Amino acid sequence: MYDTLDKEVQSFLSNLLPFGSLDLYTCVKTLKEADVDFGEFSEYVEEFCKDTGSDLFKLDICAMAFDYILQEARREIEEKIGVDILNDLKNEVYVIGNYCCTQFNSEDYNPTIKTIELIANDERSPLLDWFMSQIDE
Repeated sequence: MYDTLDKEVQSFLSNLLPFGSLDLYTCVKTLKEADVDFGEFSEYVEEFCKDTGSDLFKLDICAMAFDYILQEARREIEEKIGVDILNDLKNEVYVIGNYCCTQFNSEDYNPTIKTIELIANDERSPLLDWFMSQIDE
């Protein structure tokens, strides 16, 4: 009975939400791997929609996840060593949104990697470790 109900719930959600199931899967997988609190991410998306007048159902939810992670990594680095990786470094990292193929990009990741390496491994959050794993070539 519950297997059928789970399938029906999934079918209902896929019809209700405009995001493709692969996009949702990729978003949730990304957030989980980076140890992001789903409630905090939801608040971030809601604030983004409110501040920009964006329609939630027209957002690239995967790009939103990557942008959230980038902003949180930026905040953590600035708090720990006083460097703003999006303003103080020569080649900043940015998000290329393409739904389930979203990724970070930069002309040169080395300044960001070297900046993160100034923070001891045991002082980095799982989110910062995940971010670094995505940009460390």
